[in-house]
Amino acid sequence: PLTVVSAGPGWGKTLAAAAWAASGPAVGKLAWVSLDEGDSEPRLFWSYVLTALRRSGVVPPENDLAELVPGPAVDEEIIRRILYGISQLPEPVVLVLDDFQNIHDADVLSGVAMLLRYQLPQRRLVLITRIDPVFSLHRLRLSGDLTEIRAADLAFSPGEATAMLDQLGVSVDAVQLAQLLGRTEGWAAGLRLAALTLQVDPSGSQLAEYTADDGVVADYLADQVFLAQPPPMREFLLRTSILERVTGELADAVSGGEHRGHEYLERLAHANAFVMSLGGAGHWYRYHPMLRAMLQHRLSMEQSE
Repeated sequence: PLTVVSAGPGWGKTLAAAAWAASGPAVGKLAWVSLDEGDSEPRLFWSYVLTALRRSGVVPPENDLAELVPGPAVDEEIIRRILYGISQLPEPVVLVLDDFQNIHDADVLSGVAMLLRYQLPQRRLVLITRIDPVFSLHRLRLSGDLTEIRAADLAFSPGEATAMLDQLGVSVDAVQLAQLLGRTEGWAAGLRLAALTLQVDPSGSQLAEYTADDGVVADYLADQVFLAQPPPMREFLLRTSILERVTGELADAVSGGEHRGHEYLERLAHANAFVMSLGGAGHWYRYHPMLRAMLQHRLSMEQSE
């Protein structure tokens, strides 16, 4: 009933889902909605969902969904009518909500949660997001009705990385490939940006120094990850980047912050901001190598002391 594709920027979430959709999976018609910040408003959101369902070709003329138009206030009654309309569809439909992290409105989130509350064989929902949805997924996990695809699943294997580099006209040997995967940890955007470096320098002589303080990689991570955080979080990331592994208590000691280290680390990990929980009793975390390199370079430029 629900698939959540959740990872940070550049991991290939949308491309993976689009490739799956293009392969013609035998699960029903496809209704795809691409969301942006302006769509976190009930009337707009549900209008886009209904339009996508109609365009999928799954809604017959006599179904309520064919003519339903959300009003200025989308209440529970409208959501129930949408649910009933879906329950009357003659065949299954896969509703894909891409960039779902842009949806913050409590009423919209409550309505999507309602879509999942009832068993509807006609409905399958795919959420593509940088941040896990705020509504509870525990019941679906327990019942086996949830598939979760995360950065570790999307990471390129050695064979996949080689295939992508080959498509871009770049050839690497086993040692260079190991270096590249060690730094990127299979991150698709990192591999793609490395390919740009190798196209300029086919010998791979720069590969040993390929880190996130190099131009295009630093720009990408700064724009998509670092600058997306509020100022206190940015300062926290900079000061704690000197650590290979970090706990909340250690982060507080290093950053001189307000004893919010554990909270910040949890929030960053939850937001897929290239911060990974290592588990264990000490609540250890680590930063992706390329994020850490970019942060350390930035720290040395801005706060050399």
